[in-house]
Amino acid sequence: MRSYVKVRYNGCDNTESLTADTEAFSWSDYASGSADTVTITLSNVTGKWFKGYYPDEKDSIQTWIVVEDWPSSKTAKKKVSAVKKGTKSTKATKKTKKSEQKVYCGKFAVDSLRFSGLPETLELSGISVPINSKFNVSQHSYTWKKTSVKRILGIVAKRYGMQLSYSAQDVKVDSISQNAQTDLDFICSMCSEYGIAIKIYNSKIVAYDQNAYEKKAAKHTITKGDEESYSINCQRSKKCNSVRIQYASGKKSKPLTYQFTRPKTKGTRQMIISSKAESLADAERKAKAALRENIRGCVSISLVMTGNIRYLATDNVNIKGFGKLDGKYFIDEAAHDKSGGKYTTSLTLHPCVTDF
Repeated sequence: MRSYVKVRYNGCDNTESLTADTEAFSWSDYASGSADTVTITLSNVTGKWFKGYYPDEKDSIQTWIVVEDWPSSKTAKKKVSAVKKGTKSTKATKKTKKSEQKVYCGKFAVDSLRFSGLPETLELSGISVPINSKFNVSQHSYTWKKTSVKRILGIVAKRYGMQLSYSAQDVKVDSISQNAQTDLDFICSMCSEYGIAIKIYNSKIVAYDQNAYEKKAAKHTITKGDEESYSINCQRSKKCNSVRIQYASGKKSKPLTYQFTRPKTKGTRQMIISSKAESLADAERKAKAALRENIRGCVSISLVMTGNIRYLATDNVNIKGFGKLDGKYFIDEAAHDKSGGKYTTSLTLHPCVTDF
């Protein structure tokens, strides 16, 4: 199979002009918590990137990874992997002389330029967060009242000219304070409390219920030996089986308590958190979200695979051949790298928590 990168610079197709100069390409696709990034390393032997081609601070790039001669049946099936209604997809065309599939990496603001030599190169990096705004720069202090998570996200998205894609249960918010935080940091911390993941992709704020996504069927199966290399990190000392939240509700001065133990466990190690909650149901949601996050962080698997555009963040994979670590895992990051004619995909996974 042959793969190449398609590039649109400021809306213009620059694939042919850039292909000759491209020495390496990297796209990091994150499920949440970090902005997606793309990096293109270009030859600058002629020095043209110092002159008329010097990127402007308002420039943007869109990229696709295209794979030709994709192994398929007589008629390739259309396959879509989405964070929300087609936000990211792999598409197959009907098999003619060459079966082709491609994945849209997204639209990125040109964030940094790095010139170096010898050899003469330009490393052009883009980020999915709009950099010509105050979204992730200016800190604000504000108290949001009588609103909801979805409504807050909608206001923030509109403020920066982005769209909102929301696929989670809306949560009523009586009052929540934004204390000297950027809008990006604030919405990420707010949503994390409720188990809602935030991803900035293609000029959108994408919010989704991570627990619901982890309950979806696995799209891939990876058996030990399929990978080029792997590493596994288990941190047993931090793992908790139960949680207790002490919370204040409304005008009641007396603190209330909610406690939960993970099913089929003894709950010998308990995490304790303090928070404001609108109700008992609100406290329960926050407590379970915190416990799930704790469990997810105790096992991390990293795999380097032969490049595959079908590996995308937010998908689930089945892992086999690793003994007691076998099971269903969530893709936190899929890093696609092309360099020196080689294409690899590096996956970072955590175990799906679906029993509560």
